[in-house]
Amino acid sequence: MSDQTPPTPEEIWRLFKETATGFKEIKAGFKEIKARFKETDAKFKETAARFKETDARFKKTEKLISANAQHLGGLSKKWGDLGEAMTIGETLPLFNAIDGIEVHSLHPNTRSQH
Repeated sequence: MSDQTPPTPEEIWRLFKETATGFKEIKAGFKEIKARFKETDAKFKETAARFKETDARFKKTEKLISANAQHLGGLSKKWGDLGEAMTIGETLPLFNAIDGIEVHSLHPNTRSQH
């Protein structure tokens, strides 16, 4: 046999009220958590949209850089062609003026390996 006395109806009623208050607090906490999850989800979606936008900008920039590199490559060749055109008329006489070097013809824009 137990020597504890059973709780009175007032004590039981008080415990029910405390439990109800605790459930209300838990429910409020869940609502707050749910609101924060919604907020976080919205921020993730916003971040994903920004990443997508940034990725599109990077791709556009890559295309521009590639196009500029091609233009610069063409410009570099044109500068070389200009330099060659400006010096080709004097090249034969300059080489032929050196003893031991005899140049008979020029081949512009040609590559060779020895």
